[in-house]
Amino acid sequence: MIFWVFIFGLSLSALEAEVQVLTTPMFQTPDTNSKIVQYLRKGEKIYVHNPGPTSDLKIVDEYDMDIEIEEKAYVPGDFYLSLDKLGKEAYVLKKHVRVIYNDIQDLDEQEIIEDTDYRRPWPISDKYPLADNYSSQTVSYFSIMNSYKFNYFDLVMEETTGPVLGFSVRHLKYKEKVYVGIHYGIFGSMVKVEFPHYQASSLFGGIFMGPMISYPLININKGLWIISLSFPIKLLGNFMSLNSIKQQFTGISYDIKMGLDYNYKFTEGRRMTMGLEMGYSPQFILNSKDPYYLWQGKTYLEGKSTITLAATVGITHLY
Repeated sequence: MIFWVFIFGLSLSALEAEVQVLTTPMFQTPDTNSKIVQYLRKGEKIYVHNPGPTSDLKIVDEYDMDIEIEEKAYVPGDFYLSLDKLGKEAYVLKKHVRVIYNDIQDLDEQEIIEDTDYRRPWPISDKYPLADNYSSQTVSYFSIMNSYKFNYFDLVMEETTGPVLGFSVRHLKYKEKVYVGIHYGIFGSMVKVEFPHYQASSLFGGIFMGPMISYPLININKGLWIISLSFPIKLLGNFMSLNSIKQQFTGISYDIKMGLDYNYKFTEGRRMTMGLEMGYSPQFILNSKDPYYLWQGKTYLEGKSTITLAATVGITHLY
């Protein structure tokens, strides 16, 4: 009996309201920290208590509360009183519904705040789900690679080469399902060579820049596999020291490189990048302008064609 009296009383002072957001909860009490008793979807219509033009649900005075007002996400003035599907009192957020007055008040704009739509914007990016919704990326990484080989025009008793260490940067932009851009960096290594009657040491290194293209293969959980192809142009230098004689050789060459990277997402817009890079370096010549020579009257140094293999680790920034 009491239930029907309540329903009858609510209907006499009720207004129809329509949900304007993707989904909105109905709370057991006028507090977003209270229990959620039901969810409403966009377009659903409910009845809300009509408090009248000036007697809206009163905002609770902070001095009448046992707790600080800042600890409550919303005060009751942000809610409409309604009924859930079981006929019990429930509260819905005003910012999620539009009240239908069926009079001139409908011309007044009601503030609706959509903060529940979790869906991706339409149209969905053609990169999804193989890549995040970013148009560009910068990859900064360190590498370690096997050494280049040289023809010294003399009998080499022993050659000790350190690994080639490098630091590289890629700037890539998404276009037509692939990333295209430039790849540049610096590298170097130490070499010691023992000949029959003397010993020489050298510092070999260079800088490079060239075009690059990469393609996202597959996205697994938080990881993304990417293959890449690059054609770096290298400016090379070899600084040799033989006793008191020092000679500098310089030249230009190029590489063809193919890489496979695994990118692991650890924060929004950033990934840890690890990979392998295989390359081919053709034969090249380094010339010297010094007035003397080290081997058999030759003033140049010949680099042998080399297959390189590098391990890389770095950070990818998406933007």
